[in-house]
Amino acid sequence: MTFPTFSLNDGDIKMENDNQTYTLPRRKTCAVVGNGGILLNSKCGEEINSSDFVFRCNIPEVKNFVEDVGDKTNITTVCSMQMYIAYNHLIGQNQNFLLRVSLKDSIRLLQFFNNSILWFPNPKEKLTGEKLRAVLSFLKSNYGLVYQTAYSNRNLGNHFQRLLSKNPSSGMRTIAAALSMCDEVNVYGFYPLHTDPHGNPVPHHYYGYFAEKTWDYEDETKPQNMTEEFKILQSWHANGIIRLITSPCRLSD
Repeated sequence: MTFPTFSLNDGDIKMENDNQTYTLPRRKTCAVVGNGGILLNSKCGEEINSSDFVFRCNIPEVKNFVEDVGDKTNITTVCSMQMYIAYNHLIGQNQNFLLRVSLKDSIRLLQFFNNSILWFPNPKEKLTGEKLRAVLSFLKSNYGLVYQTAYSNRNLGNHFQRLLSKNPSSGMRTIAAALSMCDEVNVYGFYPLHTDPHGNPVPHHYYGYFAEKTWDYEDETKPQNMTEEFKILQSWHANGIIRLITSPCRLSD
């Protein structure tokens, strides 16, 4: 990842050589928190918050699920499309900042990540500096929200080719980033099955639109193969590379 100061010229924000960057220090314990419905009623929030560094994915809902997912956040991945939607709203072409989320709710989500790092993990997604500046300036001037921004200059997908038949999900990219800077990586909310080990139904996400929707994990037309990724995570867990949490961290009261 690179962390340029926000003084970009118009054009692509992908920059191979930017002297205004810094390196994140190595951490002992890191949590990577996915958005899987398996986190519901997990009571993992306290354990997640105890980590030295916490990664989240795609600006998730946190406030109403703190007991299960914690609230500590150092970095969250962002899809460039989310910023394009935000920009379109600013110029009056779209009423939503984030997909299926109103402006009011979008701001509420973003407020939770104030002073954290927004990371664009896929270098294939191109976002112009002009549009990103406009969005971040709007959030700062109207809501007092300030973020650092990070970009991946190298495509992690190339390194996953021998493991995956498709490009890695943002979750897998996040786990790879955690492995590069953390001694211990604990992974939560990655569970592409419709039922838990006890046969209870598990929604696709623990929050929002996909908390009420099923997901066809075997659909070959989807851009990622979640089932394939989960098997890799299980293998890494078995070999002590990561700790994959798929059961409650403590029993419900």
